[in-house]
Amino acid sequence: MYFGQRNDVPTPGDYTGDGTTLISVYRNHGRLWAVRNLTRVDFGSKLIGPPVPADYTGDGICDMAFFNDGLWTIRIQFPIPFIFEVQFGRAGDQPVPGNYGGGNSESLVIFRPSTGLWAVRNLTRIYFGIDGDIGMPADYNGDGVIDPAVYRPDQGKWIVRNITTVNFRKRNGAIPLSADFNGDGTDGMGLFIPAEGLWQIHDFSRFYFG
Repeated sequence: MYFGQRNDVPTPGDYTGDGTTLISVYRNHGRLWAVRNLTRVDFGSKLIGPPVPADYTGDGICDMAFFNDGLWTIRIQFPIPFIFEVQFGRAGDQPVPGNYGGGNSESLVIFRPSTGLWAVRNLTRIYFGIDGDIGMPADYNGDGVIDPAVYRPDQGKWIVRNITTVNFRKRNGAIPLSADFNGDGTDGMGLFIPAEGLWQIHDFSRFYFG
């Protein structure tokens, strides 16, 4: 299907709470957040940072949100739409929200590559990773809790804290991806190499698509 325009940012999520991920985009130049077949919301600005949609309230519904130099701006949809802001982090941090504590809601979390700091708001702070790493948190052991992980582009290495280390062959321009690729309830590690259309899924598959 076709949905969106050039330069739109994909923002898929469960915006209705029915357990299904919906196609959604954020259009920076128009302050528009659009969820296919559901809603269009004027939320954001040209000066705001990357979109970070997640279920921040634990009601099962994905909330529209942005991270901008440490400021989280979150739009709660139900019962009445309202916006609140939280200062957590600073410029240069990578927002990596998720369920790191095992509850129902997803926490505000930042990864600071310059120092390897992972900070989960109101929960914990750990150091894991080095400058140049890309934060790739996901549920790598199937326990329902997000695990801190990094992809190290200059080595082609994927490191999951206290779980495993996987070496991919270094590929320039590779985009790291984590998802449940085989339906076993555990997130896997993958790379997409745009120049070749190559997908490499660890311990599962290798194919060309795109």
